[in-house]
Amino acid sequence: MKTIICISIILVSQSIFAARVKAVKGPRVLLEMESESELKSGDELITLDANQKKRAVIKVEQVRGMKATAGTLKGQADVGYTTTARAKPAAEKAKPKKEEPEDASNDDDGFKTKRKKSHIGFFGSVNQVNMSVLIANAAGNVTANLTGSSFGISGFYDREWSSFFAIRLLGGFDQINGTGHLPAETPYCSNTTDCTFAVTYLSLYAVGRFYFQPRNNQYWAGPVFGFLTAMSKSSTVLDTAQISTNQVYGGAIGANFALSPKTQFPVSIEYGAFPSSSTVKASILTIRAGWAKSF
Repeated sequence: MKTIICISIILVSQSIFAARVKAVKGPRVLLEMESESELKSGDELITLDANQKKRAVIKVEQVRGMKATAGTLKGQADVGYTTTARAKPAAEKAKPKKEEPEDASNDDDGFKTKRKKSHIGFFGSVNQVNMSVLIANAAGNVTANLTGSSFGISGFYDREWSSFFAIRLLGGFDQINGTGHLPAETPYCSNTTDCTFAVTYLSLYAVGRFYFQPRNNQYWAGPVFGFLTAMSKSSTVLDTAQISTNQVYGGAIGANFALSPKTQFPVSIEYGAFPSSSTVKASILTIRAGWAKSF
């Protein structure tokens, strides 16, 4: 009887202390093993604190000698935590199932945390505008090409509808301006050779985001639609009375880089075109970077 108890204690000890957390950087975890070949790629482990409470679920990604790297699936690991093998649910053992998407979660590990499906945050942005304006008056026709860089700020809300699709809603202020130089002084652009415009918009955007892969770091692409309302405006080349509301249609690519289980560093590059007319054509390239929190 004593022999059986001793063997059980040894097996439990080996299971619990298979590896120890040596370092943590965001969702990445570095493990240190007591001997080689304790772990293999794909193993799922539970990290335990000093009181043997479950703190995180991690998945081994690479094993090299006495060390292994893992990604965090749930919770938050910390340096010094020990690990134990994650037990599979009874239903999974009895019947093989297709792997669940990353946003699904099981409660058998005692965790209440799940993949966060909603995010709020803010962006700072740089806007690059290109515009061509055909000017026609008694002196004849001339085309003014205007370019300019400006800045914007916005807040946003993300909603993930599945592991592969999300919608982003943004609201903020964007300044759009540009200048163009004509070769000689003419009656155009208020009798100067410098054609200018500057508009501050209250902007609302909707972005459809399709993920390339549902991981901690998310890479995506999708369409963009924007509705702009002019708040202030001045121009020597455009009729400011005609500047009130505008729309932008285009596409975007971007990424959400995980800083921690609840925070992200989102970036995006958006290209949009304004509806053109017989005299004005314009496009805008926007680069955004910001911070987001999950809830």
